[in-house]
Amino acid sequence: MVCHGGLPSYDGVVLKDIKDLQRFSEPPEKGLMCDLLWADPIPGNGRKPSKRGCSMGFGEDISHKFLDENKLRISTII
Repeated sequence: MVCHGGLPSYDGVVLKDIKDLQRFSEPPEKGLMCDLLWADPIPGNGRKPSKRGCSMGFGEDISHKFLDENKLRISTII
């Protein structure tokens, strides 16, 4: 899975939720599509308000939890 921006601002999102998104529409100001486009990684753990004014920042623990819940692994592209 490759995201433009980030991860969901809430737990429990599975790949089917992402697949089921209506992609051919203007991105909303909040919600899953907004998060996937605009959430940013931050140093440390947890979720924090975003400097962008929409979505949020997410820490390493949030990344690992999403990967674990969706049976995904980290891959580095160089």
